[in-house]
Amino acid sequence: MRGFRHLGRKSSHRRSMLRTMTDQLVIHERIKTTVAKAKEVRKFADRMITQGKGGTLHNWNIATSWLQTTPAASKVFNILAPRFANRDGGYTRIIKCENRKGDHAEMAYIEFVDNNLIPLRSPKISNQSTTVGNSSSPSPSSFSPQQKSINDLD
Repeated sequence: MRGFRHLGRKSSHRRSMLRTMTDQLVIHERIKTTVAKAKEVRKFADRMITQGKGGTLHNWNIATSWLQTTPAASKVFNILAPRFANRDGGYTRIIKCENRKGDHAEMAYIEFVDNNLIPLRSPKISNQSTTVGNSSSPSPSSFSPQQKSINDLD
């Protein structure tokens, strides 16, 4: 079993691509990519947040050696690390979306969990006493005599 996804690239290209994607994820807090790339970027993004939570000069040097821009490293240490101070891992989520046109590749959004961005999906509503046969639309037999039918509107 291989330890990581090769993503159809040589090691130098793969490393450069993952560094760029991690940098862009930190800056924008949500990016759209393929599912395989999102799963690989998640590892590095979570490591950067962990480095930011350390807060030492050594952690800064490790983070800046991976991230390509200083504003991204500053955001990790000054904004994202305090946001995730009470969370032990699991800083990112992957949300699958439609397949890409052209090659039909599985696409996904990767984002940080506690963000102020517009949600991609509406929150789930808890089911309140759902039973079989209990539908939200009324059945024809449940109309009362006071209700008007479609024919009475003319």
